[in-house]
Amino acid sequence: MIDRARLSSRHQNILKATIQKYIATAEPVGSKTLAKEYDFKISSATIRNVMGNLEEAGLLYQPHTSAGRIPSDSGYRIYVDRLLDFDRLIGKEIEKSLYDRLNYRRWSLEAVLQKATKILAELSGYIALITFPQNPKDTLRHLQLVRVASEQILLIVVTDSYQTQSILMDLAVNDREQTLDEEFLERELQILSNFLNQKLKGHSLNTIATLDWGEIDREFSRYADSIAIVTKELTRSLKPLSNSTQIVIHGVAEVFASAGIFTASTSTNFTLFIRRRAGAIITSYLFDSRK
Repeated sequence: MIDRARLSSRHQNILKATIQKYIATAEPVGSKTLAKEYDFKISSATIRNVMGNLEEAGLLYQPHTSAGRIPSDSGYRIYVDRLLDFDRLIGKEIEKSLYDRLNYRRWSLEAVLQKATKILAELSGYIALITFPQNPKDTLRHLQLVRVASEQILLIVVTDSYQTQSILMDLAVNDREQTLDEEFLERELQILSNFLNQKLKGHSLNTIATLDWGEIDREFSRYADSIAIVTKELTRSLKPLSNSTQIVIHGVAEVFASAGIFTASTSTNFTLFIRRRAGAIITSYLFDSRK
């Protein structure tokens, strides 16, 4: 079996041609097609053997026995990382545009990635996708409890990678607290927020559920019910955040509008639908492809 890390020039050329042909036609690519359309100076039988080697290495595969080959995820990865011919001048222009239009120092990571995706879609005229950096060791940086209704509070969570999430939950109050004024309760929530930050800051999102809350300081024992609810909500709501791949997507409307499939207004509405659904679909695909 050939070594993916050390593909010969012949294997690289055949892989590159197969992927480019498949991108152009969306049809499985056969050895006779490559022999006819590319000047490899080798027979279709030799090309077929090379494609077989690439299939054994997991870079191509056949959808069924009598069909040609199509690229695998691993084949696309090698194509992007090692075989694409980049225009350095265009690359510098894109880099300059990103540098000029992004405020790295003052924006959150999510804001930077959202804007960068939009810029890349505008410059390329195609759909741009950016995945958030994945770190299974993400830790809690800060949390804040904010009262939004008489018996509801909003828990705002920020990780050390500046990912944010808000969780709406019921406020645990006893009969005495129900009669207290709003200012007092806000002060109580701030005290509880400070306490939870002290206890949880720096802990991995995956380990929060396993913390021993039996040793809560006596002075905060009256907050035990609220702490239990907050911890439960953190565990339930942040698990997807630590296990999945978040996607930023821009450019769908532009692609459909330029192709004449939709009008600008219709494609914008379609984009809103895609953005709601694409996250779950692509996240599932990326997560499954890592298995």
